[in-house]
Amino acid sequence: ALAALGRDDEALPELRLVVASDSSRAGVHRRMGIIHARANRLQQAVSQFEKELQVNPNDADTLTEVGIFFFQAGKISEAAERLERAAAIAPKSARARQFLGEVRFKQSRHQEGLELQKSALADDPSNVQLVVNHAAALETYSDPHLAEAVLKAGLDRGLSDARIHVQLGKHYRDWLRFDEASAALKQAIAIAPTNSEAHFHLARTYLSEGRNDEALAEFKEANRLAPSDPYPYYYIGSILAGQGKSGEAMPLYRRSLELDPLNPKAHYSLAKALLKAGQKQEAEAEFARHAELLKRFREIKLEGVATAD
Repeated sequence: ALAALGRDDEALPELRLVVASDSSRAGVHRRMGIIHARANRLQQAVSQFEKELQVNPNDADTLTEVGIFFFQAGKISEAAERLERAAAIAPKSARARQFLGEVRFKQSRHQEGLELQKSALADDPSNVQLVVNHAAALETYSDPHLAEAVLKAGLDRGLSDARIHVQLGKHYRDWLRFDEASAALKQAIAIAPTNSEAHFHLARTYLSEGRNDEALAEFKEANRLAPSDPYPYYYIGSILAGQGKSGEAMPLYRRSLELDPLNPKAHYSLAKALLKAGQKQEAEAEFARHAELLKRFREIKLEGVATAD
């Protein structure tokens, strides 16, 4: 009851008392693990989940949560093993299938991933993040028209969530349907004015149309809302450099690279700005870093639906 009221700090001591009284009672360690996970104490969460599995090795919910932790930590084989067991024990668990689908994408088993997502969505149609992730996966691995249909179906079901409108706006922009993209992204902003992603993608839509002043304003707003996001810095710098303000762009490129040193475009843009400023030696180092990253990305195929564009 305390956990349901959001009073996790009070709930934990009560659960510890239960464990002290009966350490083999099923469900208690899992509840403790969920509380730790909500507080981002991930190692403590996994420790509790593993204790739960010692008590109840066939607890599909706990296997799912451990699998999700391993997936988020990049331990794909460990995630697959837990989530496969969870899905086998509880075949109607949409959450297990949702994340097993994400694991399959990492394993380059794209069709399996799509089928798992589709199946999970049929059982959990109000899961907004699953709607968005499935649409993004369809966009990447299957039919973009199906991606659009999935997003519109979600809206038709009453899921008027900013994340769906953002994904729809990205889809429209990629297909050069700029008016529809702007409308979708403005709708996202109307629903959630502090959604930095909506402002960022509206800015990119304006940039694609050559509306640089409007793009600059939206990139600045995205940057204000999410100052730890490296990409608004990069795009603001690019617009300023295009206006002949390389000196103003340079610190923005540097800040972007502090946050994401693996962005080859930022290294290349910084190199050009340095060259213009007469700093030839540092410019050459940045050009070399750009070339090295491009070579690495060609050699290593990155899997998953997320992109760093």
